[in-house]
Order: sequence, then C-alpha cells, then structure tokens
Amino acid sequence: MKKSNKLAFLTTTAAALAVAATGNVTPAAAAEVSQIPDGAVINPETNNAFHESQIGTSLASFEIINAINAGKDVYFKLPGSTSVVNVTNNQLVSSETVNNLPELSYVDKDGQQTTIPGAQAGELKVESVSAINANAVTVTFPEITTAIEDANVVVKDGEGKVVETKPMLLAEGTTQADFEFVTPFPVDHKFTGVWDVNGKKYNFDAINQLADIVEAAVTTPNQIKLQTALDAAGITYADELLIAKYLTALQAEGATASLEAVQKAITKIDEDTAKDEANDAAVEAVLDAKTQAQLLKALQANFDVVNPEWIVEYQAAIAEGEPETVEEIQEAVYNVNLSVVGPKVDAANMSLDSVKVVEARTLVTNWVPAISEDDEVSMFAGLKEQLLDLLNVEDALIAVDQAKTNSALKTALVNLDKLETELVEKYPDAGLEKEFFIKDVEDANLTAYRDAVKAAEVGAKNQRKDIQKIVTDANNVAVDTAKTKVLKDLNEVTAKTAAADVVALLEKSQELNDQTNKVNSAYADAYKTAVVEAVAGEETLTAGEVNTLIGTVNAAQDAKAQLAAVNAASTASEMSKALIALEAANNKTDFTNLSSTAKLEVAEIVLAKRNAIVAGDDQKAKEFKDLAAALAAVSHETTGAIAVRTAFLTDVNDETTIAGVQAALAGENSLLPEFKTLGAAAQVEKAEAVLNALTALKADGKAGFSTVTEIKTIVE
Repeated sequence: MKKSNKLAFLTTTAAALAVAATGNVTPAAAAEVSQIPDGAVINPETNNAFHESQIGTSLASFEIINAINAGKDVYFKLPGSTSVVNVTNNQLVSSETVNNLPELSYVDKDGQQTTIPGAQAGELKVESVSAINANAVTVTFPEITTAIEDANVVVKDGEGKVVETKPMLLAEGTTQADFEFVTPFPVDHKFTGVWDVNGKKYNFDAINQLADIVEAAVTTPNQIKLQTALDAAGITYADELLIAKYLTALQAEGATASLEAVQKAITKIDEDTAKDEANDAAVEAVLDAKTQAQLLKALQANFDVVNPEWIVEYQAAIAEGEPETVEEIQEAVYNVNLSVVGPKVDAANMSLDSVKVVEARTLVTNWVPAISEDDEVSMFAGLKEQLLDLLNVEDALIAVDQAKTNSALKTALVNLDKLETELVEKYPDAGLEKEFFIKDVEDANLTAYRDAVKAAEVGAKNQRKDIQKIVTDANNVAVDTAKTKVLKDLNEVTAKTAAADVVALLEKSQELNDQTNKVNSAYADAYKTAVVEAVAGEETLTAGEVNTLIGTVNAAQDAKAQLAAVNAASTASEMSKALIALEAANNKTDFTNLSSTAKLEVAEIVLAKRNAIVAGDDQKAKEFKDLAAALAAVSHETTGAIAVRTAFLTDVNDETTIAGVQAALAGENSLLPEFKTLGAAAQVEKAEAVLNALTALKADGKAGFSTVTEIKTIVE
C-alpha cells in the first residue's frame, strides 16, 4: 500500500466515523484518551504507534500497513475528537479497551521517538460512596471485567486534604470494595464536611444534621432542639408555632430516612395546615353570607360546578342542611345541580327527541362533577360518565328512528349494538343485559324495519328491546311470507316446470320450515314427478307433506342406487362395499358383522348367485330384481350366501375321509369352481391335502377351518 493511499484511507475513515462518534456508542473517556495524540495510529498487537503522517516513511511503520492488509486491529485517534476507531472494521473502540492499553512506543509527526502513557493501575470510576467510618471507605463501581492489582481511590476530607488508603486487589466481577485508611481514625472521631472519593461526594454535614433531627424528634423528643436541628439543616417550615405537629409527623415511619424525607414531612404539615385554614375560611365565607350575591361569590371562589342561575336553590339547600365543612357545602352544591339536571336527563331518556338530549348533555357536561368511578368515598363517583353514556344510548336510538335509507338504518343498528355491548361490559354490576342483537338483522328486511320503526309510536321504539322486537317481528313476517310463497309455488308445479326449479323450491321450503329431510339434487327428476303427482288432485301440499314427500323420494332413489351398486359390482371387493351400504340403508347387520375375509367369501357367493340369474318377463339377466332379492341372496336362512358358506365349512369340517372331503369340495360351485374341472386323481390328491390340514387343526384343539380361504389356498 502506498503512503498516499494509506493516508487517504485514514482520512476517509476519520470523516466517516467523526459523525458516528456523536451517536449512541460511548467513546473512550476524555481523561484517558486525551493522552493519545490526535492522528495517532496504534498497533495493539505490538504496542507501537505512529502519527498518521509517518505511515510509510520508515520501515518500522509498515507494520501498520501489513496489519491492515492482514485484517488485524489497528486503532486511529480521530483528530479533534475524543474517539478512537478501529480502521480495520470502521467501528468505535470501547472506552474499556482504550483505558487498558499499556504504555505505547510512539513516533510523533516530527519523526521523534517518544511514548504514550498507559492506563494507570488501580484507577476506579466510583459510582457511589456507601459509607465512611473510622477504618475505611466503602465504594461501588462498575463490575470489574479484568482483575486489577493495587487498585486504590483518592479520598479527600472536608478541608480538601488527601486521606491515604491502602491499595488492594479487585477480582473480576467485583462491584464494591472497602478501602482501608493507612491511618485509622479514633473510634469516636467526629467526621464533618463534604468528603470526596474519586469525584463522588459524601456529605458528613448532612448525615450529622439528620442524626440531630432524629435525636430531637424520635430518640429524645424535644421541640426546642428539633427547631434548632431543622434550622441547622436548612429545612424550611411555615410557622414555628407548628413545631409540635412537625415533631409528631417526623415520628412516622420513614419520615427521617433522609433530609429530603424530613422536608417532605414538614411541607406536608404546612400544606395540610394551609388547606385547613383555607377550608375554614371558605366555610366561614359561605355561612356568613348575608345576601345571595355574597353567597355566590363565596361559592364560586372555593367550590366546584357552581351555576349562578341556581343561587336561590343553593341558598335554600345550605340554610336547610346547615353544613359545617367544605365537603358538606360541596355536597349541597352537587345535590342542587342534580336536582336540576336529573329531570332533564329523565326527560331526554326514551324521548327520541334530539333537542332534549342536547340540552341534557350540556347540563351534565357543565354541572355534574367529574369524579372517577374508582373513588370509594364520593356518592357521585362515576355519575357524570354514566349519565353521558345513557344519553349516548338515546342518541343511538334516535339515529335508528330517523334513518331515511336502508344504509343509514344498517349503520345505526350496528352502532346501537356496539354501544350496548360496550356498556354491558363497562358496567357489570349495574344489571345491564344485552337486549339488541345485530346478528338478527337481515339486510333483505331493512325496508320492513324502517317502515315498522316509522309506523311505531314513541313508546314502542324508544328502548333497545323495542328495536329488537321490531327486527324480530319483521323477520318473522318475512319468513311467514316466504313460507306461504314457496308452498304456493310448489302447489303450482306442472310437468313444464324445470326439475332444477323444483329442487330449489323444496330446499327453500325445508330451510324455512326447519324440516329434517335433505334435498338431493341428483334426484331432481324424481322430486318433480312426485310433486306433480301430489298437486294433481284438489289437495294442496303443506310443509310437513313436503318433508314427507322428500323422504319418500329419497328412500326410493337411495334404494335404486343401492340396488344399482349391487348389480354393477364385478369383484368381491366391490360387492362387499355395495352390500355394506345396502345393509346400512336397510337396518341390517348380518353381512356387516362378518370378518373382512368372510365378507369377501360371502360376496363371491352373492356374485355367483347374481350372475346365475336368467332373464324373464320382468327380470333382467345377471341382476337382482329388487332390494328384497338382493338382501335375500345375502341373508336368507337356508339359501342366502351366509348360510351357504356356513354349510360348506360345516360339511368340510365334519368329514373324516378323503372321499367325503372330495364330495364336499365338489359340491361348492361359487367358491371352488375350479375344483370340478380337475380329474379324479387330482381331486383325490387335493381332498387328501385338505383332510390332512383339517386333521392337524383338530389335533391343535380347533374345530376345523374357519374360512373358505384356508381351504381354497390348499386346493389352489
């Protein structure tokens, strides 16, 4: 790297980080950094330093360039700043790192060899002085990250003289230490003045002054000594005649924890006394008033929410109540105000009159006291907010009443529901309950709601429950109208009506009348046929009859679908699924309760039975005629597939000879059709194998074969 390039690099770095030095990163403290010359470039690895102008002028200075090229740390003291930056990564170097640099060998800007002093061992940044006694000074400081040998502090007494302390080892992690005095003080030494420990003050005068106050107020109560101690400590107070009260106040827990606490306790007495005197004067001014003008002046000067227009009422209330305290007079004012405001609020409530609401709200805002509901003493706590909330509800009802469009009505209803919900949650102990539910509002019925609200008398629409009733009644009328119309339309269905339209009418009827049977659009033509037949006579369909019609069609169509599945099955697996569905639809379980292997075996037999069917007058070949025939093919007690399979297994298991087994196997056409095709010798061979297996099963204590599949495996 050439010298000119290196100097340009350092200059750029300095310019870039000069701004950063004023940011959030704390630069090295000036007291330590000030010993490093501006423009010094430091190699912390070798503890050598060069002024930036010397980089590249000597062989030795090339260690800086080499360190930068190798990505190693190189520090640079920004000119005109207390900041030190790492030019390798453009980051500020922490104060701790700078403070811990040892003595550096330095080539200054004139090329002269000199040194930069290193950090002084034992120097501490004291955060606070906890105590000073005859033997030592106790200080706290930031946690030590690297152990310091011979750490020490500089202690100066109240006259500025240094009091020597013994150096000590501060281990890593230490935050507090007791530095012992080289020469301890006598045990009874009276420490005075403001001492200094590494710049932190410790005020013995304040400590001694506080001790004198504690002695006079708590240890040995004495009013004269207390006043003297207060004066000596600079504690201000309003009246020396209150010294007895001051003394009593300082005996409270924590009142003498510090001089600040003492001042706070004294000030509290002065403020309370001044307040009591002001209250006494306020009461006296009210009670001594001879005219309404004097009374109004006294009330306005010292009490809240006083309305000049109600001075007659205030005068009467005070005369009648004979109040003796500020609180009693203020309560009288509040009560008068409520006696005027209350009726106005009552008149506005449920009036649906916006003028009355505005008048009531103005009165509440101006003349009802705003006392927090958390106040556990005042009987007026939270009252103002409650009254305003009540008027807000009235505004919401007025908005519903005055809505001119469906959109405006919908907005008003949403706001009413929101406000009601908020107030029910806000006042859980007030007995409020939800009376209006926006979920019941149907957009299709907004016009009907508006018409009903417009037609209703004030008393039938001025409460939340009234609006709910209007919505509910309109919804019911709309539903009843829809029910009537859909039945009328169903009773007018003809052969020309589209099947899809019939389905839509049936679905609508079922929904409106909460009926149970579901409409299956796949059965549209069947529904149409059934409806046309039902309305062909003089009778008209009712909702219940529509439900029954749907159920009847569903059952018939479901049966057809089930029979079609049985007749369409081409494998035992397909037949098994079809038979399970068939039984489920007809409340049968004979086939369903069989094991999976048995199901497939029975399904094979049913397939064989179905495929053996021949065509007739009203019978198709290889198809069951109806559900009854299909069910019988499975479950008939003698000819059904389940019975056939059971009989076959019984026959085989009961045989004891090869010939007997051969005859039994040859008699099963559905499950072992290939056995008949074998020659006599082959049949005997297979029969013997089956008999041997049967004998082995019985020898193991079993009854015999439990599935046809076991036998089929041997035969095949």
